[in-house]
Amino acid sequence: FFLKIGPKGDGFNGLDVDELTNAMVTCRRRAVEYLDTLREYFPGFKNARISHTSPIMGVRSTRRIVGEYKLTVDDVKAGRGFDDTVGFSGYHWDMATPGDSEQRMLNKTSYGGEWTDIPYGIMVPQGVDNIIAPGRSVSAAWDTMGILRIMPACFAMGQAAGIAAATAASSGTAFRDIDTGNLREQLRSEGAVVD
Repeated sequence: FFLKIGPKGDGFNGLDVDELTNAMVTCRRRAVEYLDTLREYFPGFKNARISHTSPIMGVRSTRRIVGEYKLTVDDVKAGRGFDDTVGFSGYHWDMATPGDSEQRMLNKTSYGGEWTDIPYGIMVPQGVDNIIAPGRSVSAAWDTMGILRIMPACFAMGQAAGIAAATAASSGTAFRDIDTGNLREQLRSEGAVVD
């Protein structure tokens, strides 16, 4: 269920335990309400029941790093390629605020291509040598996170981060100084699609 329970009706703070608790209670209450509605209007649900709900709240977005590069909406719209591409995402925009059509900023926005390049630099935090941050904590505009937070994109970033971590550990190189040409070559040798 999507929630708009924040103080401005704009969601909730996924870093605040009180707000997370409130969101969990609200979602469980809504699950029962929705089931009651299904039972009332859809005969096939007459004997339906809820067997369980998730033990934790799924939160799409909280903190992200400030990286060596920040993926922007313009990058995605233009279908921009990068010299340090470590993978691709073919997913679409989907980070709209639930129930608010005005917040669907990228709805009906076309891509520059059929995929979005994932550059290595979005995983490398500025000012820190020994951390790499693949997945939904990457440096990217909020609007682009729907493209990046999905599992195939995270798999690609994770594989690249693993190779970069092994390289950094064996050579004593900071993540920002990793030779991305060599990284991409190793990814290719492991069957990753980087071109």
